[in-house]
Amino acid sequence: MTRRLIIIICLISLFIFFPLFNSAEDNSFDKGIVYLLLKDKQLAKDNFSIYFSNNPNPIVKSGFLMLSDGELNNAKKEFHKYLNRNFRSVAALVGISISVADIKESTTKENLKKAIRLNGRYSPAYACLGYEYLKENNYQEAEKNFLLALRSRNILEYRILLGHLYIQMNRPDKTIDMLEEEANGAPDNFHLNFLLANAFYKQNRIFNMGKYVELVNELQSGRKDVMLLSANYYLKSGAPKKARSILKNLRFSEVNEEYIKTYAKTLLKLGDRRAKNYLYQFFSLNSWDREINKLIGSFYLNNKNVKSNIQNWIYRAILSGNNYEELKNIFSENYKYPDINYLKFFKVRKVHWLDNKYLLAAAVLNPGASEKLYLIDSDKVKTERVFNYEGNVENIYVSKKLKRIIFVNKTRSIGGIKIFSLEKSGKSYLLRKLNYRPVNCDSMEVVFNSSESVAYFVDSDIEKLSFNSPFSRVTRFGEKYPAYSSFNFMVYSYNFFTKNFKKLDDLSIIKRIPSKAIKKYFSVLTAYQTTKNIAKLLKKGEKLDAFSSEIVKIRFSEDLGSFLIYLFDLKNAFQAIIFDNDTGETIKIDETMFLEEGRFAELEILKFDSKKNMIMFTTKDKRKDLIVFNYRSKLFIPLMENYYDCAFNEEFDYVYILTERDKKFFSIETLLNIVSLEPFWKEEVSLKRNLKKILKDNDLLKIEFSTNDGEILAMDFNNKFKYISPSYENAVFQYSPEKIKTAVFINKKLFVFKNKETWEQESPLKK
Repeated sequence: MTRRLIIIICLISLFIFFPLFNSAEDNSFDKGIVYLLLKDKQLAKDNFSIYFSNNPNPIVKSGFLMLSDGELNNAKKEFHKYLNRNFRSVAALVGISISVADIKESTTKENLKKAIRLNGRYSPAYACLGYEYLKENNYQEAEKNFLLALRSRNILEYRILLGHLYIQMNRPDKTIDMLEEEANGAPDNFHLNFLLANAFYKQNRIFNMGKYVELVNELQSGRKDVMLLSANYYLKSGAPKKARSILKNLRFSEVNEEYIKTYAKTLLKLGDRRAKNYLYQFFSLNSWDREINKLIGSFYLNNKNVKSNIQNWIYRAILSGNNYEELKNIFSENYKYPDINYLKFFKVRKVHWLDNKYLLAAAVLNPGASEKLYLIDSDKVKTERVFNYEGNVENIYVSKKLKRIIFVNKTRSIGGIKIFSLEKSGKSYLLRKLNYRPVNCDSMEVVFNSSESVAYFVDSDIEKLSFNSPFSRVTRFGEKYPAYSSFNFMVYSYNFFTKNFKKLDDLSIIKRIPSKAIKKYFSVLTAYQTTKNIAKLLKKGEKLDAFSSEIVKIRFSEDLGSFLIYLFDLKNAFQAIIFDNDTGETIKIDETMFLEEGRFAELEILKFDSKKNMIMFTTKDKRKDLIVFNYRSKLFIPLMENYYDCAFNEEFDYVYILTERDKKFFSIETLLNIVSLEPFWKEEVSLKRNLKKILKDNDLLKIEFSTNDGEILAMDFNNKFKYISPSYENAVFQYSPEKIKTAVFINKKLFVFKNKETWEQESPLKK
């Protein structure tokens, strides 16, 4: 009896303590995953080695060690090999998900979710999924998955991931509350102390930060992120010279925005004129960073001999989210500080004005929430209606008479396109789903008939596949379907009265659709069927692929009355045939007609005007010549070298040309020239040398430019410049009709304002 009792006690003890021992072994795998995500190669390898010494699996072990060494492609092959034998391996699914995480169209999330379906308590899969959401700034889903990982395996490393999340959410207080006590008890844990140093830095508690900076320097002083953190500490604690001594010897293999901004702030603090270089470098990378516009403005404020439009930097600082009172303390009350109304969103994908009062915004209100369409009253800056739908808005189309509103959505979960309409009903709108089965294509163009009773939906692949070699649709199995052998693009119609959504197959109906893509396609098809030389070029293009040194392209005139098809290869820069749609006439041209003998340069067509028989080219070589060529008279005019940008009025009488003058401050300084073609004359405009881009959608009698200083300037017919507003480049924005108002989304705020009332129109432009 005693012997049996001893055996029972031993078995019970084994069942009680075995999970604990097993848990310790499993913890090393979880820790390895976290250190892999944190890019700590050595700690990841150490923990994986411990785990796999107790749980032998040579292929999976090899895969994770390869991941630790950054051999992503080899690791993917190992995990793929193992999954072919054991498709239910959650560890291999996690491994392959990490190996493809940085690839476009990655399957990372799908693999991790599959692992979770196989094992609902598998903490590494939750941790990796949370990390993927963290990279997307989807904080709600990231936190949810990190907490699920922590619930399954209560280890410090998962709390470290949560700590990183809270800092990125700008909630360093939560990181400190959760981890400060543990950090104080673990002075040898680099990641924990590094995290606390960053959390106190975010709170501007520099005294508290100092202890942790000292610890991480003792643990890993040579790490670049530690050196950068130390420089930030010295800068904040009033020792910018110490910060500069660290930063001047610090180098990163890739562009590091934090380093550039820290160096800029350090040099600015020291009154070093080199600060300008670093300020503009950071501005070129992140022009709506909350600090950068304020910093550049303050640089010019403190360097009176270096001129810039300080008022514009203040406007940009306000849009970036800076506090009004802080800005007034820096720049004084003498400047203008407009109070701009806004709505808060986590993300805005599209904005589209319906008229001068109402606009639509396809937006996500909070992290993790679904995208919705918001109807906004711009006068009150208030949401009037919210519409729910499936997927994400790709494009919004509004008919000319504003009777019809259609938006095309990409449905990533099930694939394909879903189409919705908003139909006015009294003072409101009704949301209607037009197709219940998704259309299997990437995107669609929408056009309306003249009475706006019917909408047509045209496969965007017509533009992608019909006017560039190989003029074919190629399936994933390698099958090729030439564009001009048969019409194999999807076209649908929707009748607003009968509510009938149907696929169109009758080519006689499709030809009459008022779509530019359709018109272009059938004009080329006609030439293909009637003109041997054009058919020959098209067939040659069909045989090419994406890696071919030969290219065949088609370019249409502005009025679609003619097109030219041209061949580029390593021997011939430009061999083209121009086809007149009305007469069927063809004209052959090549580069020898306007380039000097023996010169080889790839050409880019900037404008093709069949009414004036003119083509404007630029050469894609070092000279960057800008050339106008009359293909009937064979006369050509070399306009400029060092071409950068240009615009022309509709009559093609005047050409505004920006040429490269110098590369400076991570931008290009330009010169502006105006050229008249009939009669021919040139004029150099030397009033402003930091023009960046010609804004082409304007009346060229009052042409507008963006500048390297983030402004929009207007130039009148007398070549006088006037400040208009900040430039909204790199933000989601749209002007209302007649440019009366602007809607612009910057740093989680959708600003809506009247242009003339918001921006100072008479602000002096300092040259």
